Amino acid sequence: MSDLTIIKRIGSDLKIGKFSTEKRSQFFSRIVYSALSMWIRISTLDEDIFQQNFDKVGVSKVHILNRCQPFLENMIEIYPEIMNWFYPADNDEHPISLIRERLYSGGELVDVGFNTDIALPYYEECKVDERIRLVRGIQSGDFQKVSGLVQVVTTQENSDSDSDTKMRNAIGFYGLQDKLANQHLHDYLKLIKWNRRKESKAQIFNKYSSNVFSNSWEDECKLKNSDISMYRSPFYDRGNKDFGFIKKMNGSIYTCQINDYLINQFEIRRFMYGLKSEANNPVKAKFKKHKEVQLVELNLFNSLPLKEEKILLLLGWPIKNINDKHNLIFDLSIWVFVVRILSNLNITLEEVI
Repeated sequence: MSDLTIIKRIGSDLKIGKFSTEKRSQFFSRIVYSALSMWIRISTLDEDIFQQNFDKVGVSKVHILNRCQPFLENMIEIYPEIMNWFYPADNDEHPISLIRERLYSGGELVDVGFNTDIALPYYEECKVDERIRLVRGIQSGDFQKVSGLVQVVTTQENSDSDSDTKMRNAIGFYGLQDKLANQHLHDYLKLIKWNRRKESKAQIFNKYSSNVFSNSWEDECKLKNSDISMYRSPFYDRGNKDFGFIKKMNGSIYTCQINDYLINQFEIRRFMYGLKSEANNPVKAKFKKHKEVQLVELNLFNSLPLKEEKILLLLGWPIKNINDKHNLIFDLSIWVFVVRILSNLNITLEEVI
């Protein structure tokens, strides 16, 4: 069996296609990335999961690392061009641990009792549309089609069974609210208490700027009367996480600090998407469909709230390397769900032909 036969066989089993302009190293990396997610799932059990019953369910994180490490090492030895994808210069976490945590955060792995062990969840499907389902757990020994780290199932058209009717949609399945970012913003602003600010030294988010988020913070306050935006500490790059809302009223500045939990979850990004939408200056993203292999390439220019970021990293393949959160590839069958996620952040999608 040749070296190319090995990777192509794995790609065929997982139904992963290559588009014409994709580099070989990227294509091979995507295959190994998805294969590792399946290997991690299987490694949570010590025997044939379809034949045996167990008194003990679940394994340690170290066990998963030890079981999966040889596969990754062998793939890198056979295909050395994937090395930099899995071990980029900015990588500070083992790729297997990173994939395992992405699976865990998406509900693909679960805690076991009061132990630190993890296991597969009960088999469950959610609805993307009338034919497409996303899967948690494993039901049979057959490989399913994958998109990134998730399994995708295509059902018979126009299924209307009772179980299908009760099935959760993908938004609820992944713990998202079906609400626009600007609505989140309005709801939050209704509850806050404004305080007059004596110290005016802060960086202000220019919601009218055409720059990316990171380049839209300005030292000079240019707020119009009654206008609302966000502020942050000028010492943000030194670890000072003082973020909040700011408004100008009758020549005075008022602020309300945002709590640490929302800051740590990068919910400030959701507010930023909402602010730009309200200013008729919505954030844009680009996508390109590769219909010959049923894939979609997405290019984001701003980071997402942590919840949405984790879900997209579960649903798709990072392009540049395993840490790439702005450029992703998705199977076309679940693109409608990705569009829903991005639209709820008031992101305007532009197709590249």
